[in-house]
Amino acid sequence: MREVRLKLGKIRVGGALIEGVGGADLDALPNGSPAEVLFRPESLSIAGMLAPAAAAEASAAAEPAAGGDSMMRNRLEVTVLLCTFEGSRWRSAVETGDGQKLYVLSESPLSAGSRQLARLPETGAFLYAPA
Repeated sequence: MREVRLKLGKIRVGGALIEGVGGADLDALPNGSPAEVLFRPESLSIAGMLAPAAAAEASAAAEPAAGGDSMMRNRLEVTVLLCTFEGSRWRSAVETGDGQKLYVLSESPLSAGSRQLARLPETGAFLYAPA
């Protein structure tokens, strides 16, 4: 049996810095190389609604200071496309600023067209280098 070593890695999705669990293949990637982040919709949660002016501030805050940490890590700015009730929860189709479409689950409905801040915990983000 082959031993697999996992570690925390970091990638950028649009302007957001995403930390997650990755393998040794991430070490070999040069800066700026394509990578993938996979997660279950249950892992993504809504952290709050963004006002139009707050969207620009959130993008700026997502950039950590040199050697510093950021409160915006693992947060994605999304726009709600549509929302449907699934019997016990709401599923919303959302889109990131760079056109990635995702699903997020919530306990209450999200208004179509609203800007939201979605959070993805590090333990729910799986990072992969393309094969």
